[in-house]
Amino acid sequence: MKAIIEPHPWLPYVAPFALFVGLTGMQPYVPGGVAWIYPAKMVLTGLLILAVRRWLVPSGDWAAVTAAVTGLIVLVLWILPEGLYPLLGQTTIFDPYQHFSRPDAIVWIGFRFVGAVLVVPMAKEFFWRGFLIRWLVRSDFQNGRCRR
Repeated sequence: MKAIIEPHPWLPYVAPFALFVGLTGMQPYVPGGVAWIYPAKMVLTGLLILAVRRWLVPSGDWAAVTAAVTGLIVLVLWILPEGLYPLLGQTTIFDPYQHFSRPDAIVWIGFRFVGAVLVVPMAKEFFWRGFLIRWLVRSDFQNGRCRR
């Protein structure tokens, strides 16, 4: 893996987010897509983050705890009030209890929670702030610093 990543220092920042987005795009084309792709998406993206973690260089005082806290804040502000705000267009809501037995539905909800709190915020944080914003400012993104 070192031989692939060292010539491409952006890869550990981009690959987890690209995997997440790619699997999200596949959901409509897979029968029962949300039911099966979402847990796979969380496991594969989480494992990829773990696999490339030594190349992910936190900048400043950024830490995994910050990403987890951010995920909890997002959960409270965005996910929990679901249905309390107006929606644009037609939406479909995935109910795991309609697709799985009660124990399996609870496991699926666990994947959803871990994804919302840990995996997605970390993948997004590394891609957007760890790579893209810095790269837009300076092509040598690892030495660029985002100011607060």
